[in-house]
Amino acid sequence: MALVLLVFCMSADVSSNLSQQLIKVAKAHPEATLGFYAIEIESGAVIGTYNEAKNMAPASTLKTLTTAAALEILGPDYRFQTRFGYSAPIEEGILKGNLHVTPSGDPTLGSKYFNGGTAPDNIYGSLVSFLKERGIKGIQGKLVLELHGFETERVPPSWSFDDLGNYYGASVGPMNCFDNTVFLNFSSGNAGSITKLESTSPQIPGLTFSNEVEAAKIGYDNAYVYGAPRQYNRTLRGQIPQNRTSFKIKASMPEPEMFAMLQLVKELRNAGIEVPKGAVSFRKEVPASKQEHEHVIASPSLAQVVKTTNMESNNQFAEALVKAIGKKQKGLWSRKKGLEAIKEHFADKISIAQANLYDGSGLSRFNGVSPKMMAELMRYMWATKHKDLFYESLPVAGVSGSIKGMFKGSKAQNNLRAKSGYIDKVRSYSGYTKTATGKVAAFTVIVNNYETTSTVMRNDLELILRTLAD
Repeated sequence: MALVLLVFCMSADVSSNLSQQLIKVAKAHPEATLGFYAIEIESGAVIGTYNEAKNMAPASTLKTLTTAAALEILGPDYRFQTRFGYSAPIEEGILKGNLHVTPSGDPTLGSKYFNGGTAPDNIYGSLVSFLKERGIKGIQGKLVLELHGFETERVPPSWSFDDLGNYYGASVGPMNCFDNTVFLNFSSGNAGSITKLESTSPQIPGLTFSNEVEAAKIGYDNAYVYGAPRQYNRTLRGQIPQNRTSFKIKASMPEPEMFAMLQLVKELRNAGIEVPKGAVSFRKEVPASKQEHEHVIASPSLAQVVKTTNMESNNQFAEALVKAIGKKQKGLWSRKKGLEAIKEHFADKISIAQANLYDGSGLSRFNGVSPKMMAELMRYMWATKHKDLFYESLPVAGVSGSIKGMFKGSKAQNNLRAKSGYIDKVRSYSGYTKTATGKVAAFTVIVNNYETTSTVMRNDLELILRTLAD
């Protein structure tokens, strides 16, 4: 503890209340690692530090690094574009060849986040209109998904198996749809009995579930899905509330690009455009030439995607942004290439050299960043042309996102903005707040490997940030 006190004494700007609060939390959880760094935006004066240089797992606060990089590298007007094209002739309403699909890893196709909170039934409507306008009533060839330039990895290898079957651990493919999520609807009886899986939506051919979920005297979802990418047999374990006629949980799709293509087949047939059985095909070779006739389905702007990523803490969006960065900067839609590009971009801007980056969402426990680096990122973004877009993407204390229920009645309410992070035994917050002096501070607080409950730790970190804002 003497070393920590020395660090405080070396800075004339350290608030004694903040110092005391940090030490109090650290003493209350001696088994944990607490890190903190706060700096005034304009002057660069350090307000408070505690283990500021230690690499720690940041959980979802890492999304601020990913979204900041996306704004800087891809630009706020960037849009994911899925291209559909053909060159074959049309004879008597029949396309005498293939319809080629060139994806971009768009995570927003059919997303509930851009459709009023509900995934749409029809996601290829504009393509259907495009084909019908050209008199196409049937496709004789294949629906070819072009995969050149896309890595085969679908989830970071350091993600926990416990996460992969659940919606937040969904894989991100070259094509995605409906947030790569499957809704499982249960009914339940008395506590202790095995529930019944009534239905799944959307229905995915070949996807099966072994249900071990029990009814319990609880009022929340405590059920989990176990299964890996491309694995179509999943196991369901855990608990849901007893005596329910309907209770939904969310699972990940095993193979998003395959389902996205099957959804295309379904919508074409529903629109009266004939498609032969077994029409879906995948090709990894470089296309011989560009298609003569092309239609594009574009995503919302990257500015909108960034806001949703941070406000909703969407893992899939974050991973898709990393891979899009890899594609632009390194020529390959790849997690590794994207993370390399992010470190290169910020190398001369923040102290990122010692950071360990394994994903873009923070779900990996192998990630390691320092509180100082993350606070430096906040300060750097404040001075860029993307300041407003980035700032407004962060949840507001007591108002929105994951900190909607926090900071009520304090000076932080409606003042502090921050991205929170949480995985088991990890809690973090990174953002901005006005201090008692009226000046804006950038801050990051992270704690790893605590023994207490997540609620207790959240409350302790909230007290630290209330002190900073007060």
